[in-house]
Amino acid sequence: MSDLLVIGIILVIYLAISIGIGIYGRSKEDNAEDYFIASRKINPWVLFCTLAATNFSAFFFLGFAGASYRAGWGFYGIMAMGTSLVGLSILLLGIPIHKLGKEKGYVTPPELIAGETNSKYLGWIYGAVLVVFTLPYLAVQPYGAGILLETLSGGEIPYFTGALLLTCAMIIYLVLGGMKSSVMTDVFQGIIMFAILIIFVIGFFIHEDIGGFSEA
Repeated sequence: MSDLLVIGIILVIYLAISIGIGIYGRSKEDNAEDYFIASRKINPWVLFCTLAATNFSAFFFLGFAGASYRAGWGFYGIMAMGTSLVGLSILLLGIPIHKLGKEKGYVTPPELIAGETNSKYLGWIYGAVLVVFTLPYLAVQPYGAGILLETLSGGEIPYFTGALLLTCAMIIYLVLGGMKSSVMTDVFQGIIMFAILIIFVIGFFIHEDIGGFSEA
């Protein structure tokens, strides 16, 4: 069995599971609150998984890995600093905003800003800022995935084809299932990522010919 066929089978299974999660998530939704914010009922374990999967993206695995290769292990301190503030931001901002949203029925951040400031214009401005700064980060993910697929397949799967395929699958399961789908898919992807990381670390110690962390 060729490497390309193996990659293709794994990719098809992965995309099928992701889209299946989207279809399942759709069946569990009754209203807009279900679709956009998962009924405000994401438990801490699932929240941790979705935050980890979101954080450990193409930006981390390709961008930070490449920068750390050039600058050394110390570069990961930047990532550690940002990650360490996530818990603090949830405590100081996330919990109060969750309570406020539940009390007043806010679904989106711009809705909260507009409601609390009594200004729909501030809500529109905040929404525009979110779009401007979120879209580039989102665009990095299929870009990184396309590069990865092209590299793993030895150029047999062109960058654009891989990026387009994964983008379409992502849009399908997000549009189908909303936030519940997004969260469940993040958990699925998070489990895969952590499993690969564990195998990777164990492999470093087992295969001494690789050189271990001192050669990384």
